[in-house]
Order: sequence, then structure tokens, then C-alpha cells
Amino acid sequence: MIIKYLKYIKYVILSISLFSLFVFFDPRSYKELWSFSWFLLLVVLFIRPFRDIFPKFKIFNTIMIFRRELWILAWIFWIMHWVWYFLEKEWFTLIFSQETWTLSSYIWWWMIAWIVSLPLLFTSNNFSLKKIWFKNWKLIQRLSYLMFFFAAIHIGMIHNWENLFAMIFIIIIYIIVYVLAEKTKKNKTSV
Repeated sequence: MIIKYLKYIKYVILSISLFSLFVFFDPRSYKELWSFSWFLLLVVLFIRPFRDIFPKFKIFNTIMIFRRELWILAWIFWIMHWVWYFLEKEWFTLIFSQETWTLSSYIWWWMIAWIVSLPLLFTSNNFSLKKIWFKNWKLIQRLSYLMFFFAAIHIGMIHNWENLFAMIFIIIIYIIVYVLAEKTKKNKTSV
């Protein structure tokens, strides 16, 4: 049944990105956009390993269909958060500040995550999938793991050490889930 409405559901998911325009009416709301973006990024990354580990749960297959749109939505929320942050904090001073470009700066980690995310965004479409070849396209899409790592460090550094430990915990959980998924796939192919 969901396949029948697939195209419309994808349009609805992408139109939700218009929610990020609400930030023009209440600029302080940009602070909330990062949490939407982070949640969607976690869904996008965790859904494939969960589907591989628990193939009988059809909900994972359904969410997989919308993975690309959820990633684009996460990216849009992320960019709106970034734009308004820099507008509020006098971006010119921030970008040219020497403290911004050190490993101890959370902005530096954000910028690295953003740079890594650009090839992901530009290749998240069917045209790129066909033109780049599936093997190369998959290699580019694996940059999402790096972006996830850099974004987690960025978020962890913003508030306090507890937050950083929470992000490290999420990264460790993801690695465990990913390894379990790979083992499950290997066991299926060897049977």
C-alpha cells in the first residue's frame, strides 16, 4: 500500500524542510534545528544496519525507502542552523578568528563535517547514482560515517564533557550495530 503513495510521501518529507523557514520569523529557533538534524542523521545512519540485523521488521524496510529524503531534510535543517548561528554571532569575526580554526574549536569540527557533507548532498540523487557508477557512488556515500563522527564531536564540544561522552557513546553504539549488521550479512551469504 505504501508503494502506491511513495512519490507523494517523499514530496511531503522534503516539503517539511520548509519548516526550517520558520527561523525567519523567530531567529532564536535556529538553536532547535540542530536537534532535528541530528535526530534525522541518526535515523539515516542506523536504519540500514537495523534492517540487516532485524530483517523481519518491515518498518525498517519502509524507512529505508525514505532514507535519501531524510538525509536531505537533515542537511537543510543543519544549514539553516548554521546560517542563523553565524548571523547572530557576527560571522565575519568568527570565520577570520584564529581560535575558530583550531582542533579545540567546535566550529572547526562543524566546518569539517559540512565540507565532508557536500559530496554526499550533491550525489544524493538518481542522476548521480547512474553517472558515477554504483560502486563509486557507494564509496562517496560512505563519507557519511566521517561526517557523523565530526558532527558528533562538534555537538559534544558545545555544551560540556557529559555531552561529549554521550556523543562518544553514540559513536561506539553505532560501530557495534554496524559490525553486527555486517556479520549478519556474511552469515546469510555463507548459508
